[in-house]
Amino acid sequence: MSNNVFCSLDESSRNKLKNDLHDFYIPYRKTLNLPSIVTFGTEIEFKHPKYNDNYISGFMDFDNAARILLEDMNFDFNDWKIENEINNHIEVISPVLTDGKTTWQELDNVLTFLKNNGCYYSKECGAHIHIGKAIFNKNPLGWINFFKMWYVFEDFIFLFSNGEEYNTRQNANSKAKKIPQICKNIINDYNYFSIIDSSYLSDVKIYCIRFTSSFNGVKYQTDLNTTVTNYTDNDKEKTIEFRNPNGTLNKVIWQNNVNFFAKLLLSCANENFDNEKLDYLYVNKSLASEFDLCDFVFDNDFDKLCFLRQYYKDFEENGMGYSKKFWK
Repeated sequence: MSNNVFCSLDESSRNKLKNDLHDFYIPYRKTLNLPSIVTFGTEIEFKHPKYNDNYISGFMDFDNAARILLEDMNFDFNDWKIENEINNHIEVISPVLTDGKTTWQELDNVLTFLKNNGCYYSKECGAHIHIGKAIFNKNPLGWINFFKMWYVFEDFIFLFSNGEEYNTRQNANSKAKKIPQICKNIINDYNYFSIIDSSYLSDVKIYCIRFTSSFNGVKYQTDLNTTVTNYTDNDKEKTIEFRNPNGTLNKVIWQNNVNFFAKLLLSCANENFDNEKLDYLYVNKSLASEFDLCDFVFDNDFDKLCFLRQYYKDFEENGMGYSKKFWK
């Protein structure tokens, strides 16, 4: 599979690429070709017309209300958890998932069930994705790459993860705030980590990235001897949670988001990562582009096209609301 360097294209070639993207529609794939070390999970938030104050008031145990509503609709995905969320929202949480035909068929089935039973995106929901931290086991220095990447490309990542919408949901300012200064604090304070300080991005659910309180697993020494705490399992307590994507019940958007965040982390952990270029962009952030981000994260043109089509959506400058359809 070809892997062109998009950031090296001249202006004419970039314009041609964008024009060609108008006829490219993101498919739903049977596999993302992720390595077996990659585990992930989804938190699907939504509303249902019946799930209101009057319905919930009929339950002595509020925690059962959402579960019983979906079970009455014959929701029978036993490995998926059902939880109440604030403002009369419901959240369906996947088990630990790995890339493969069965996983993507199951996600399709869950989302189809929700849509067929009247569930909908309220414009307040997030589409939270957890990726297992074990990706960094072989290269703990990848954490520095990750925080530098997020600092340089955060605005581009948000535009991409808006999904079908041109704008980020309004409550992201309090539920998924951007973190440029936090990234700089971590980088400046821990050229070599003695420990990654989870106090920056802890259990408080206000930032676009969240670590659990158990996040204390990567240890460095100031010489070349490095000790790493390996994670033997990949439950929710051992993940990075990406909270910035807008909520959706669209399976293609969900899959494309997982693909991006998983391969972002894989690229940062890659021993052949282009540190020199990233350091240059870290100092010259205004020179970074969506094409640079593509080239850092993906190793093939098809993934890059899927990213760019969701990033540009339907190419409306200063677009508002929902994009026209850009997926199959």
